[in-house]
Amino acid sequence: GRVWDGPLGAGLSRKHIFDAMDQSLERLGVDYVDLYQAHAPDQDAPIEETLEAFEDLVRAGKTRYLGFSNFDRDPA
Repeated sequence: GRVWDGPLGAGLSRKHIFDAMDQSLERLGVDYVDLYQAHAPDQDAPIEETLEAFEDLVRAGKTRYLGFSNFDRDPA
């Protein structure tokens, strides 16, 4: 699927993160993945929303580890 379709339905919005993960798990025929990674920030989704959604993926047992590349430590 595409990543940058628009706010709240794509990119790193909570809805898109969970929809994309569920589709991937179903397609792969597994209950979890070892690593779920975001390549770059989404300007349309607050970073807090993205981080919380990623943490919830771990809590839900859908992934074991999280990765982030091309993110600033202090986005302010």
